Amino acid sequence: KLLTHAVQLRADCDGLKKGHSAMGQELSALQGEQGRLIQLLSESQTNMARLVSSVSDVLDTLQKERGGARPRLKADLQRAPSRGARPRGCSNGSRPRDCFDIYVSGQQEDGIYSIFPTHFPDGFQVYCDMTTDGGGWTVFQRREDGSVNFFRGWEAYRDGFGKLTGEHWLGLKRIHLLTVQGSYELRIDLEDFDNGTAFAHYGSFGVGLFSVDPEEDGYPITIADYSGTAG
Repeated sequence: KLLTHAVQLRADCDGLKKGHSAMGQELSALQGEQGRLIQLLSESQTNMARLVSSVSDVLDTLQKERGGARPRLKADLQRAPSRGARPRGCSNGSRPRDCFDIYVSGQQEDGIYSIFPTHFPDGFQVYCDMTTDGGGWTVFQRREDGSVNFFRGWEAYRDGFGKLTGEHWLGLKRIHLLTVQGSYELRIDLEDFDNGTAFAHYGSFGVGLFSVDPEEDGYPITIADYSGTAG
């Protein structure tokens, strides 16, 4: 009986050792996953900060020049037409990829339209600016009167918030779906409460252009070729 009991104790001890080892491996895996998530969050915040910082710099410059209240802001995207190529529209019933397609099809009034990016056939609605700088701009951010809180977390900036007819942020997911279709330009228009205006134009802009999994990479932002009157 004592021998049997000793054998059982040894077996129980071996089982506990194996269980402890498995728990250690699981703990290490969880710690590794936690580290990856922390790194991803940090990269996402950094990328988001780059865009917010560039916009804030323009806002601050205009505010200092005008010496007044915080100006209104509108940020738009437009597909840069290829040299020597005729723009493709949607006048024959084809579905527009962005506001530029809608504009060249002959619909040239500002307002809300449905677009269908190449990699998202279900589509979504956007506000189209059909008058500024030749028209065909897809608005992805608008700040006018402070009615919408822009101090939000990562998920809100990923998915978008606000109303298209007023203050809103279209969302990094949708901006990515737009900018991976081709070469896009970015235009930021500003206006203070004394009707003073300025703009910033970037000849190249994209979100998550070179990422296999843009969300996991934090939707990295590409922006270059500045021109304009905003600083």
